[in-house]
Amino acid sequence: MSQYKILYVDVNVFLDFVGGIRAKEDKQNALALFSLAEKNLLILCTSPVTISFAKNFLRKEFSEKQAKQVVINSLKLLEITTVNQKITDEALASDFLDWEDALHYYSALHYGADCIITRNVKDFKNSKIPILTPTQFIHQYLNNL
Repeated sequence: MSQYKILYVDVNVFLDFVGGIRAKEDKQNALALFSLAEKNLLILCTSPVTISFAKNFLRKEFSEKQAKQVVINSLKLLEITTVNQKITDEALASDFLDWEDALHYYSALHYGADCIITRNVKDFKNSKIPILTPTQFIHQYLNNL
């Protein structure tokens, strides 16, 4: 078993899962991650920011109705964190160059996530919690079985 029980899923990994827009390896790793959640072996969470971005992005590939249904179906495997005043204030006061990344980070921290899963590790360079790519997490998870 992994030392990480609650994983925050960044928007790029969520899009790999629901849209499959990236390379085959990215899609496979996202599917493996969500499969572990489906088996109740870990908890995946993400913020409303991810859901909003993903739904809008998916409208490029699908109809509005289809995009909405894809998001609804994926929510069965995710818990939704919050973005409130405190998280917004902390994000604004942070050194993050990307506003969205700051919101993701502080939302994950306040939710109690053990790590953040992203393909853009460099975006979270001063994190207080581990930042892993899906590939890194899957390898660590399999090595700890």
